[in-house]
Amino acid sequence: MTKRKMLAIIIALIMCVSLLACSGRESDSDVQSKFGTFIVVKKGLIKGTAVDQYIMYDPDTMVMYSYLDENKGGGFTVMYNADGTLKIYSPER
Repeated sequence: MTKRKMLAIIIALIMCVSLLACSGRESDSDVQSKFGTFIVVKKGLIKGTAVDQYIMYDPDTMVMYSYLDENKGGGFTVMYNADGTLKIYSPER
């Protein structure tokens, strides 16, 4: 095997290992900047899945929202009470 080929293999292995190490979790500031003006109340991993759920509210309207975040996509929805009215954030709860 030539020196060039060996060097190319070593560089490729180093790149693979370094790319695998970049899959860390988000910090709180990353999460907050991801949602702009929304205030994140709770973040959690849904059991048995690779899906993160964020519970947040809009500080202007106090309406609560849920965002499900998976590797290749996500979904954003408003939250409702049992009677069908919008769920309003209350810090006392």
